[in-house]
Amino acid sequence: MDNPAAVYDDEGKYAQAEALFSQILDVQQRVLGPEHPDTLRSMGNLATIYDHVGKYAQAEALLSQTLEVQRRVLGPEHPDTLYTQSDFAFMCQREGKYALAATYAAQALAGRRHAWGSEHPDTMASVNDLALAYLSQRKFAESEPLAREALEFRQRGPQVSREGSPWDVHAGRAQARG
Repeated sequence: MDNPAAVYDDEGKYAQAEALFSQILDVQQRVLGPEHPDTLRSMGNLATIYDHVGKYAQAEALLSQTLEVQRRVLGPEHPDTLYTQSDFAFMCQREGKYALAATYAAQALAGRRHAWGSEHPDTMASVNDLALAYLSQRKFAESEPLAREALEFRQRGPQVSREGSPWDVHAGRAQARG
């Protein structure tokens, strides 16, 4: 339902993407309810757009709300919950909130290791996210083993992420999920 909005996002047409994602979210909240998985995904997508256009407070508030409902309704190890945690970590990292980024990255990593194992490409993306958050805080002793783990994984060969593209540190991170 939100594919045209995702196209606008991919094209950098954020005003159109924001308007369409907002409209989609309004309809889903009325029709599906505020706790439906599709509604929650749309909330995350809209938060991503807010982040893209510099509406950081709105992005953080909406992503926080989304994550709280996902944890309660879907569970802490549901794929959507883990993706939202990872998105939150990535957003905090870009905003220079490194300690908060590390917190969300560590949560996403723990959940992904437990749910999917250490060899899953998205688990490795979380390993890399946490390494970067530690590095940004100059916590070299914590960052180095994680960075080595991610590098060794990548050197073993191409992997496929959830989005279906070759694994990259942030491949598909800002793309809408749907």
